Amino acid sequence: MITGKLDNLDVDVATPADVAEIIGNESWTRMTCGECKKDVTELVTIGDEPDYESQTASICIDCARKAASLFFKK
Repeated sequence: MITGKLDNLDVDVATPADVAEIIGNESWTRMTCGECKKDVTELVTIGDEPDYESQTASICIDCARKAASLFFKK
């Protein structure tokens, strides 16, 4: 039932709210940085493919810049 409703969404106009209404929560549409914990509109995911026991990090651009700067300190 949920899968059918998701399959019927028009991906060109669907919003996160549309998805949340179908599945009953925002867990699939919320993007929270794993480092600073801010809700953001863009993340980069590094590491293993996300799974229950994967070593994966999803971080925002600000945290990615901070991490990258550690490699270039003089």
